[in-house]
Amino acid sequence: MKGSFQKGETVRIVAGAFTAFTGKVKEIDEIRKRLKVRVSVFTKETLIDLSFSEVQKLSFTEDK
Repeated sequence: MKGSFQKGETVRIVAGAFTAFTGKVKEIDEIRKRLKVRVSVFTKETLIDLSFSEVQKLSFTEDK
């Protein structure tokens, strides 16, 4: 999903070298349409710069 991201929300990376990783949004640049997302790579936290089109919001549903 493009746009309307919020700091702290969890996203899934859908393009590039980190495809299928999930992480938390740490910074948002609305003008450049870029995010900084913190992911865990081999147990080390790494900050990755991604475009809005490279991530999608995760939607969690509660089991009833």
